[in-house]
Amino acid sequence: MGKKSENSIIKNGSKDIQELNEYYENILAKLPGHIYWLNRDNVYLGCNDNQAKSAGLSSRHEIIGKRNEDLPWNVFPNAKPGELDRVNEEIMQTGITRILEEPAVTLEGKRFDCLSNKTPLFNKNGEVIGLLGVTIDITEHSQKIMAEYLQDIIGLMPGHVYWKNKEGIILGCNELQAQSAGFSSREEMIGKTDYEMPWKNQADILRKVDLEIIATGISKTIEEPSTLADGTEAIFLSKKVPLEHKGEIVGILGISFDITEQKKIEKELAETKTRLEGMTLLSASIAHELRTPFASLNLSTKTLDSKISKLTKESNLSHEEAESLQHEIASIRKEVRASLTFIDMLLLNINPTVNEAKIEDFSIRSCISDSLERFPFVGKQNELVKWDEKKNPDFIDRAEQLL
Repeated sequence: MGKKSENSIIKNGSKDIQELNEYYENILAKLPGHIYWLNRDNVYLGCNDNQAKSAGLSSRHEIIGKRNEDLPWNVFPNAKPGELDRVNEEIMQTGITRILEEPAVTLEGKRFDCLSNKTPLFNKNGEVIGLLGVTIDITEHSQKIMAEYLQDIIGLMPGHVYWKNKEGIILGCNELQAQSAGFSSREEMIGKTDYEMPWKNQADILRKVDLEIIATGISKTIEEPSTLADGTEAIFLSKKVPLEHKGEIVGILGISFDITEQKKIEKELAETKTRLEGMTLLSASIAHELRTPFASLNLSTKTLDSKISKLTKESNLSHEEAESLQHEIASIRKEVRASLTFIDMLLLNINPTVNEAKIEDFSIRSCISDSLERFPFVGKQNELVKWDEKKNPDFIDRAEQLL
């Protein structure tokens, strides 16, 4: 068109209408994206340069009069006959504009995503006479959105996630890992090494493990001590695996969980277990030591029994006095027996190995009677206890009823 402007063309009148049409066609031809228009029979009436190139044509004028199946497409090489016209026909039948994503692939096999706006064209009577389409390549935009989406997922993952290259340089991490190092964002950690982190004193150990994984290609699960940004000493359970790209190990990927509290609980439980074992041994020792004097006391009561009979015959000891002494000796023997039974029960609780030969059957009546008799009531407190012996069956009877 030379140097003529649009205004100068319009002022020259109808003689330059053709030139004006060419002017607008050139503008349309250079518009970004893919622009095309078809008639009611899906026959192309025109397009811009980008659309002609995608259709496999050397000029946009070559598309006029052709249908989709007539074109040597550089994209949609595997499209079935009529597949590209299906959406177009639906829009022209309904008269409704549609915005849709259309995946495409080049002859070289490169995939890309298209966003298309297709709208029906109407004549002055409101009848659909064709379709106008505008399509743009959103592959880069889609990939960017997907990358950001994946980054957000990684950023919010539980535990501490991180990955490094073979030189130990941090390539990325999640939010928790950045926070543990004292950074406000995970981007701040990129490019740094463990030697620049709050846990730099443990960096040699961490580096040794990383190098072993890179050299062997074998993952490892280990406990790692670490110093956090606030000075807290923590213990992490870490799973580290080789990071591969195209079959080659390029670094390591790790995920770590803070198990400091669990380790503290384990230590406390171990200490408690040790204390209990010590107390158990001490209790057993005390119980065994108590058995000896009680056994001696029990033997002494038997000796006293025989001597009382002798004293009764050889002295002026009355029958009533002898019975009183024998009653006291019997009480002592009963207390000794009760004490020895208690020691046996204590030993059984400490060591649950049961010697069935020592187990005896007792009635509930005798247990209650003995307890009331031995309880150190003051004054007439024993009169406050009321129970009916007849309504308390033996333990053995009760056990048989429950079976």
